[in-house]
Amino acid sequence: MKAILEIKDRCTSCMACYNICKVKAIAMLEDDEGFMHPQINEATCTNCLFCEKVCPEINENDNKTTNLIQKAYYGWHNDDNIRKRSSSGGAFTAFADYILKNNGVVFGAVYDKEKQMVLHKSTDECNLDAMRKSKYVQSYIGDSFNKVKTNLQQGKKVFYVGTPCQIAGLKMFCDDENLITCDFICHGVPPMSLLLEDFKLLENKYHDKIINFDFRPKVKSWSYDFISLFFKSGKRKNIPWSFDSYYKGFIDNLTLRKSCYRCRYSATQHIADITLADYWGYRRYDENIFDNRGLSLILANTVKGENLIKSIDKDKFTFNPLKWEFADYVFFERNNQNYNIAKRNEFFKYYTNHRYKKAVKKYGLKPSFKTKLIKLGSKVKRQLNKKII
Repeated sequence: MKAILEIKDRCTSCMACYNICKVKAIAMLEDDEGFMHPQINEATCTNCLFCEKVCPEINENDNKTTNLIQKAYYGWHNDDNIRKRSSSGGAFTAFADYILKNNGVVFGAVYDKEKQMVLHKSTDECNLDAMRKSKYVQSYIGDSFNKVKTNLQQGKKVFYVGTPCQIAGLKMFCDDENLITCDFICHGVPPMSLLLEDFKLLENKYHDKIINFDFRPKVKSWSYDFISLFFKSGKRKNIPWSFDSYYKGFIDNLTLRKSCYRCRYSATQHIADITLADYWGYRRYDENIFDNRGLSLILANTVKGENLIKSIDKDKFTFNPLKWEFADYVFFERNNQNYNIAKRNEFFKYYTNHRYKKAVKKYGLKPSFKTKLIKLGSKVKRQLNKKII
């Protein structure tokens, strides 16, 4: 068996192997849990072993960026409209706009309504607004790495945003002075199939077709987590994360890809040029900077990343320097206390046998009666206050 098939649970589905195969002998197929893994067509394979040479998991020691730096900032986009439409402070948009202004190309995760998948696309294929916002599901890389290489060969700057493991795969696949990589503090990734099953239950409940979603709408403020569902009828439903089974399973670390439970890309400084996150660490730094419109944490991990930050017009984005000690809280080791893989495996075993509706009920992902009462009480209290006013 080829080594690329032997990594099994360590596979992150970065798809570097899929992109490097010139004869298209590698296909990405879903397992019983809904996660993509590479499969090789032996009849087509030429045994070139390029797939093994670009795999970050097979070559753990070969994907280490040298000359890493540690520069940290927090800040926000100065356009309040962009800041409101961003998950945190709008840093992604500031960087992306700069790249596009300089005749570059931006790649990011986009929800394709027709294919019902979160795909990696470029700004040659869709608008920047589709890439904005967090999408708490595993994205499909497709042939985007090959498209990156084509753009680099044409002398264009490329800004590629993905999970830390996806960036590791991209940097093994190709690296270039004009390639600027950006990742984010990643919680882990559930499969798209699980989200679609959640949507089916919600469509039955609300008797309407879901055509889009937003995991981080600033419905009340930056610090309140909801999922917004957009229906075919034009209606919109905002659901607190604890009331949505999919969202709760994600937050509880119950429904993630197996490789997420031993992720070696999250515990230490990242290899991407820039790492983005919400700046929840403001509490330890200075509570007075809290802004319910959203704060971005921006980490420059390389000189290239730092140079990009310095290139951004200060009229567009406000950068505030931070000591690294006020930012490094985002790196933490995943262990059985915070990422219990045994419990996760139990869930998916039950899910594959009994499917989603029964699995979320058995594992406490549906809101309890007590939680519903609390919500109802809050709603009644708000209505009474309105009448009093």
